[in-house]
Amino acid sequence: MNRSKLTIIAFAMALSPTNASAEALSEYATIGEWQILVDASVGNGCLMEKTFEDGTRMKMGALPNKKGGFLSVENKAWVQIKEVSTVVMQFDLDGTLFGGDVEYIIDGDWRGGYAFFNNPEFVGVLASKNAITITGPANQPVSYPLNGTSAALKALKKCQKENEG
Repeated sequence: MNRSKLTIIAFAMALSPTNASAEALSEYATIGEWQILVDASVGNGCLMEKTFEDGTRMKMGALPNKKGGFLSVENKAWVQIKEVSTVVMQFDLDGTLFGGDVEYIIDGDWRGGYAFFNNPEFVGVLASKNAITITGPANQPVSYPLNGTSAALKALKKCQKENEG
């Protein structure tokens, strides 16, 4: 297995796209089950968002002001997350492993993890895989299918190019 380091930096919640105000977000497109949005609060960074059957909301996107991107995974049922803290997690993309620090986040009723990355390999690998399995400190992996993600990432890239400036 290929093990790659995902460079991750925790940001204050005020900078997190998961905490963007509704006024800062504008709709760009819907690609399959993914909604593509533009977030003015992070320098017109584009993000994609999908809610899975179990209620988990996944977001991925660009942070032009920080020269990188982010992945957040949240669920209202994850009540065991009681406070914001940093933990180490592993991201398994069909056998290609990335790992690093993830900030636990609490955003209203949503609880989950937020990771900043500046490793361009992560997005390329993600686009070509079928599932992502995330394993945290309790060693209880959660898996999500990535069907439709490649097309959504292409739209995300187009969105970002159109909103640079």
